[in-house]
Amino acid sequence: MPNYYKGFNDILTHDIQEIDNARNLVGGRIIVLDSVNVEKVIKKYESFGFMKYGALFQSQSE
Repeated sequence: MPNYYKGFNDILTHDIQEIDNARNLVGGRIIVLDSVNVEKVIKKYESFGFMKYGALFQSQSE
């Protein structure tokens, strides 16, 4: 794994932990990432459990 992926994983893991801490304090379940339309980046976020906006609503109605 290239070093920049490891750095990205570390940053994203830290960010998700901070978001989870804030969610525990104030509630909420949605995080919006604006202007992410590079397929490699989208796949990376999906590997951390993120879902595309349309997929989120499709999965709830199924």
